[in-house]
Amino acid sequence: MTLRLRRPFELKFDAGVPRQGVGAALMDNGRTARRQVLRCCRSRSRLYSENGTAQQMYVRRGYLPDGAGVVLDVVPVLPGTTIILDNDPELMFTKRLQ
Repeated sequence: MTLRLRRPFELKFDAGVPRQGVGAALMDNGRTARRQVLRCCRSRSRLYSENGTAQQMYVRRGYLPDGAGVVLDVVPVLPGTTIILDNDPELMFTKRLQ
């Protein structure tokens, strides 16, 4: 069986309407669909302070940093490496699905 899952990307909400559960509901819906065929779920977050709320939501929903630190194109950035802090560097979060 071939499984193709689209990766949802960039959920942006107006600063005036935070914490109403929309992002959490979208994450739950996607996780329910993935749980049927996968054992682990992975999410990414950019390093900007505007993504702090999303990072906190990941942790509240049981996601943990994967331990790789900052990644660039899904490859861990080595200590001492100089990178441009644009949209590419990310933190990876994982969650075991039951």
